[in-house]
Amino acid sequence: MTSATGNNPNINPANDDSLAGTFRFAFSQLMRNTDGMLPARVLKYEREENRVQVELMIAMVTTSGAQVSRSQIANIPVINIGGGGYILNFPLAVGDLGFISANDRDISLFLQSFAESPPNTHRVKNFADGVFIPSVLTGYDVSGEDGNAVLQNLDGTVKISLSQTGVNINAAASVTIDSPLTTVTGELVVQGLTRTTAGLAVTGFATGTYAAWVGGSLYVTIDGQAGTLFNPSPPGGGGIPVPPPTPP
Repeated sequence: MTSATGNNPNINPANDDSLAGTFRFAFSQLMRNTDGMLPARVLKYEREENRVQVELMIAMVTTSGAQVSRSQIANIPVINIGGGGYILNFPLAVGDLGFISANDRDISLFLQSFAESPPNTHRVKNFADGVFIPSVLTGYDVSGEDGNAVLQNLDGTVKISLSQTGVNINAAASVTIDSPLTTVTGELVVQGLTRTTAGLAVTGFATGTYAAWVGGSLYVTIDGQAGTLFNPSPPGGGGIPVPPPTPP
């Protein structure tokens, strides 16, 4: 309720002169001093320790109507989705948004051992024992026509899209695979292949079951037939049939 002077008193006159009103006032004051969840903004992030410092985005309001910023919360863990030996982790940046959620009890001893621990203080529902849940709330572009689960950058120019039947990878510049062995089962279709260091430019490279770079040239086994050496000079020349290399 706002008074005639424009102030916002802690006491609601509707609660006066009744036991129920007294209880409502008591519980209201109790809840004001109990932390739950609020939106927050990243001020600092230590990725190796997975700890973040945040400022809360909902201010307090005094009885005179003035806004008072809440205290910053430092050194709280960031929620990483994971389990079974896997983790999904993001390089948080200053200004990123999310939510801070207060645990029911003091978790400081638990964070030292990650084992069952007693509460170190009598704190209850306090943001000092909170965790930060990162969340992209604005400034992103997800195609409404996609219909798939996606992992992407904000503008959607780099994206991994999972549907019920397949996986699509889109990249603005390039895709790098760093692996000692890459195995493709089924049909392989390459819509344009370049190897500038070997003077290779192949477009329309179609079905293949095995390919290997040998001495700066590309050997391809197509449908189990003899290999083809692609080392055109100048780029764009034809291939020379050669025996295929032994697959690893």
